[in-house]
Amino acid sequence: MPNGPINREGLAEFLESHPASARVVKMRAEAPAPVSFAHSEFHAIHVFRFINEDDVVTNVRCHWLPQGGAQTQPAAELASASKEILLDEFDECLNFGPVRYDLVLELAEPGDPLDDVTCLWPEARRRVTVGTLEVTAAVTLEELGDPEMNHDPTKLTDGIEVNDDPIIQARRGVYEVSAAYRTGGWHSCPFAKLYDQ
Repeated sequence: MPNGPINREGLAEFLESHPASARVVKMRAEAPAPVSFAHSEFHAIHVFRFINEDDVVTNVRCHWLPQGGAQTQPAAELASASKEILLDEFDECLNFGPVRYDLVLELAEPGDPLDDVTCLWPEARRRVTVGTLEVTAAVTLEELGDPEMNHDPTKLTDGIEVNDDPIIQARRGVYEVSAAYRTGGWHSCPFAKLYDQ
């Protein structure tokens, strides 16, 4: 981590010359903090290609919306609380029953940007609920079967594909390298040979 004060002048110059980064910083600064994971909305930033049996492609953004309704609070209030408060609160919620989220697909229309995560689509875009996720209990890493926590968004089921978004195209390699560093398995990483020469 760098030491010393934030270089605000340098940051302002960078954001001025990188409008996409400026939009992300603005969205993040304006976003309220969650009160509970059970009452949090989760929005995928990337666009995915959903392909049906007739090879018709529908470009979508995915949203997980809590059936119990969304609740937020000022970021400063959450910042002053325990670092574990949301995890502890979610475990407590599960003691009273399952927590459910609807999977809602937001459908692109012609002209909507498909490869820029900083460009949101108009609010009027059609949304379709296609499923429900029910969380009934916490799980251990052993039960999860993924101690590396390599949540690669490019590992998809048949009928769903990534598009030409340069960020999602880069994430597969970045996630592999991250998992390799964290598990001591760097030399099993496909990119290792680049660094062994």
